[in-house]
Amino acid sequence: MLRILILALLLFPFSQLLAQRADSLFVKQSDAGWVISHKVKAGETIFTIARRYHVPPKILSDYNNIPFQQELGSGRKVFVPVGAYNLQTAKPRINSEVRPAYFKVGSERSVARIARLSGVKPRTLQEWNNLEYWEVDPGKVLLVGWILYDNTELPMVKKHVESQSKTPEVQRESKIQVTQTPVAPQWRDTVYVNADDTSTTGLVDSMHVVTEGERLFLEQTFNEMSVAEEKGTAAFFKRSGISNGGVYFAFHNTAKRGTILKIHNPGTGQTVFAKVIGAVPTTANFHNAVVGISSDARAELGAFESKAWVHVSYAP
Repeated sequence: MLRILILALLLFPFSQLLAQRADSLFVKQSDAGWVISHKVKAGETIFTIARRYHVPPKILSDYNNIPFQQELGSGRKVFVPVGAYNLQTAKPRINSEVRPAYFKVGSERSVARIARLSGVKPRTLQEWNNLEYWEVDPGKVLLVGWILYDNTELPMVKKHVESQSKTPEVQRESKIQVTQTPVAPQWRDTVYVNADDTSTTGLVDSMHVVTEGERLFLEQTFNEMSVAEEKGTAAFFKRSGISNGGVYFAFHNTAKRGTILKIHNPGTGQTVFAKVIGAVPTTANFHNAVVGISSDARAELGAFESKAWVHVSYAP
């Protein structure tokens, strides 16, 4: 009985450690700093992984040399960079959307150098891990910060459904194919439909193509996690030529030059993306306007007048 009690006492700290790390993330050292090795699940994309770890999609795409449109095979490893956009060095509040980040010490044993990767003082790292010395033994696991982590489980839809009408007079085939991708708030996945003529319900093609303008907007706003919003009048100004890549031009008084604005017309449900080239002019045409938009975007927004009521979003 005494032997069992001693064994239980010895195992208790270990079981507590396992419980503490059940939802933890382990970081690895790279040339750029910390990275997290993520094993791709079925249906995941660059955008859903970026949302999960609060990393700008552009940074995730560039680091792994994976285009936005490329499909990710299940089981593939993707390295998630860790930086100011997703690393916290202050102890989070209870129920915060974060996970503790741990580092297994290898050849790098200096507390000072490990602390530098997390952007904290060596003394802070010592306090987090109850360290007495400035060097640690290989194999020791250290808490190095907290990673912003979206634990939302996005609903999955059936990958393929086929049904065939058994009406003896006319054989009608109805096929519905849905890509097996989580339905995320920012992006909709492709749905292909060849519906039966007699069907009373239907699906629509919701393919969403990420334009260059939208890609830049998502990059600047950290996947729409850091956004300033305005509502007001948009005035259109004449511009020769047609914009390429879904990037129009705009005047705005708050956003910096080069900022990509997401401009939405609530009346038509249409959205365009425009690059800020300067402040709103003070001429009569722009009186009371919060934004000026090049005229080639008017048709895309579904506007027929020289002005329109819009919602504007941009990186603050």
